[in-house]
Amino acid sequence: MDTFQALWHNAHQSMDSGQLIEVEIGSTGLSFHAGDITQQWRFDQLRFHRAESVNSKLLFIDYEAETLTLADYQTLDHLLPYLTGAQRTQALEIYAAYRSPQSKQLLSLVLFATVLMGLILWLFFWGQIQLRKQQLALADKALPQRLGQKHEQILAQQQTLCEGDAWNPLTQQLLKDYQAQSKTTNLHKLTIFTAPQSEVLMLSNGHLLLSTMLVQELSWPALLALFAHEEGHLMLNHRLESRIYAQGNQIFKRLWQQSDDQAYLLDAPLWVQYSRGQEAAADHWAFTHIPEDNALFDFKALAKQALIYLDDPIQSKGFVARHPWATDRLQGTDQRFSQPITQAHQKNTTLESLRTKTIDCK
Repeated sequence: MDTFQALWHNAHQSMDSGQLIEVEIGSTGLSFHAGDITQQWRFDQLRFHRAESVNSKLLFIDYEAETLTLADYQTLDHLLPYLTGAQRTQALEIYAAYRSPQSKQLLSLVLFATVLMGLILWLFFWGQIQLRKQQLALADKALPQRLGQKHEQILAQQQTLCEGDAWNPLTQQLLKDYQAQSKTTNLHKLTIFTAPQSEVLMLSNGHLLLSTMLVQELSWPALLALFAHEEGHLMLNHRLESRIYAQGNQIFKRLWQQSDDQAYLLDAPLWVQYSRGQEAAADHWAFTHIPEDNALFDFKALAKQALIYLDDPIQSKGFVARHPWATDRLQGTDQRFSQPITQAHQKNTTLESLRTKTIDCK
């Protein structure tokens, strides 16, 4: 139980005199011994006020015709948790008025220092990332090609690729079918690999890889939208950009190490989780670089399929696990492509041929 000392004045005593007492703070009020009498003061009947003098820190607690005088306003620290209503309002006003100017200045200084330190750290990391991005712009132009070739070697070791005379003509024809619709030529190669999940991988050298499950699952219009989206990642250099951001997050560790920045960039992971901003940027690139009058690119169907995958315990481990699909993606595509896609345009003969062959790729 909390206690504090105070001077007790009854109705017949002047404020210049009083009896020194020990006051106990209970759950319902204050209690103390004044002579042979035990006083019980309820919290909801107290009244708090302070001395009229500006320099005085005397605090008075009135109860009917009696008064307690305190010389230390910090006693309110113990009382405030028990007070409610008007009593709490009075106590808080006194507490704020008696707070020393030094403590207010100290609090302001601490808050200012905290904000300043946060700003410095933000500028430090942001500046490092910007410097790295500029460094990438000045780096060897063959770096994306080298990274793509390295990832191709890793994929050949980790995945079963559907390649050969029976596959290559179909994959390249499917790529040409996409290029005919998109009017772009940035994707240089298309390869199918076996996987139980719908997977897609855009390498930095323009090599696009699709899983057999994805080929089976997506319609031709949705696949066109996926191609355009992945081409956006390629053209915006998101694979290396993600590595640069990771490098910025490790800047303190790297301050004490001699390191080769190109070696670090070439050590980028194969499977990348792009940020929400990068996903939106890839969509925007696709929206602005494919013909506006071409309604075959069904981004809405692609987004809906991704949402379906999120509820599938197997498919949720595929490409949707690394793609933070923004909730406004569907809203954005509503305005971009409103023309209905006819049944005749839903199918692509090359895609249909690839689907029949996926069972042969083990």
